[in-house]
Amino acid sequence: MQQKGTLVDVDNDLTPLVENLRRVVAALDFRHLEQDRSAVVYGKPGFEIGDVEVRVDAVELKDTASATRAIGLVIALRETGENPRENRSFVDYDEIDRLLKGLTAIGRVNESVTKLAGFEARYRTVGDLEIVVFRQSRSGIAASLTSGICERVSALLTLDDLDRLKAHIVEAKTRLDEIK
Repeated sequence: MQQKGTLVDVDNDLTPLVENLRRVVAALDFRHLEQDRSAVVYGKPGFEIGDVEVRVDAVELKDTASATRAIGLVIALRETGENPRENRSFVDYDEIDRLLKGLTAIGRVNESVTKLAGFEARYRTVGDLEIVVFRQSRSGIAASLTSGICERVSALLTLDDLDRLKAHIVEAKTRLDEIK
């Protein structure tokens, strides 16, 4: 049986695939790719926020032996620089709409939600992607995007960057809707 696996070329290096979609995203080397499984990644170039590259990829995994299939998004954050760290979070297809609603809700949070000097609104996915919108002491409202638990990678965002992330998620979901 022939295996399918689409990889995306990033800086002359192939991005790893998702091995296990049970809320854990791990790098896949080909020793773990069984004969009856295939993985397809529908990717497009990411965008940079400061010194972090953000990628939103639509992912489809099939186990032909048991006829099971899993689809969702992999949101990868990769630091640029000498010793870049990378972390990925998986968002199951059924969770994407909640993520989009959460991004919209926390993107609307402003000084009117509290009379205190600062505020913070958080949204966290099951796959450990966290988005936080907060009031900075002098420069208004900002956001952060974090992936992972132990070796976390974070990016500081403007609200415009948050809208750009949301647009990439919507585009990747559209790709998944086409194959669903």
